Amino acid sequence: MVLSHRVTTIAGRVTTRGRPAAASILFFAADGQAWYPQSRFFAQTMSTPDGSFRLEGLPPGAYLAAAVDKTASVGNGDEWQDPDYLETLVTRARRVTLVDGERTTLTLTVVER
Repeated sequence: MVLSHRVTTIAGRVTTRGRPAAASILFFAADGQAWYPQSRFFAQTMSTPDGSFRLEGLPPGAYLAAAVDKTASVGNGDEWQDPDYLETLVTRARRVTLVDGERTTLTLTVVER
């Protein structure tokens, strides 16, 4: 077990059609082996109406990030963590590498279904 006071932080903006967008932002490990229920390599947050978002505390590593329309397909539960669903996002997600204690900034476009 590794404990650290240096927390990863991801902040950014989401757009759709060139305008700020409220969306669900999904972060999942780039390595599909980490796609199991309640994995610590999953995180979800929501952007505000002005498109901004912030997330802290994912373990360092390589991730994929996707902004999706905040509809029932994502839901409030863990349904989005289903490997079959994540596989549909892989080619349209943005790759990001998180380093312990560093702040990362992303601009994401809502993934069209």
